[in-house]
Amino acid sequence: MADELLVRKFVVGAVANTEAGFRGVAAVVSGAAGQSAAFTVQRNLPGSDYFQDGRTDASVDVILSSGYRELAAADRVDQTPGKLSCPRESRRIADDAKWPVIPTAAP
Repeated sequence: MADELLVRKFVVGAVANTEAGFRGVAAVVSGAAGQSAAFTVQRNLPGSDYFQDGRTDASVDVILSSGYRELAAADRVDQTPGKLSCPRESRRIADDAKWPVIPTAAP
C-alpha cells in the first residue's frame, strides 16, 4: 500500500508492523495539526476510522487491519469537503482499551 500512496503523491515515512486491538479497515492517526492530511488519507481509505493522539506535528499514521482490501480507485476519491470519520467503538475495537493502538516512532 505504501507504493500506491507514493504514486498518489503522499509522502511515506517508515513502514513497519504492529500488533493492535483494532478491527475494521484501517486506523488513521494524527495529532490536531495533521487533521486535514488525515482527512485526505481517509478519502483514499474508505471505511477507515480516525483517532487523534497527542503529537504536535502534522504527520499521519496509517494502521491497516485484516479488513483492508484496497485503496479507493484514484479517479473515484471523493473530493468534496467533509468530516473525519471517527471510530464507532462498539463495532471497531476488539478489546476494552480506549485506544486500540497508539503508534510510536520507528527506531
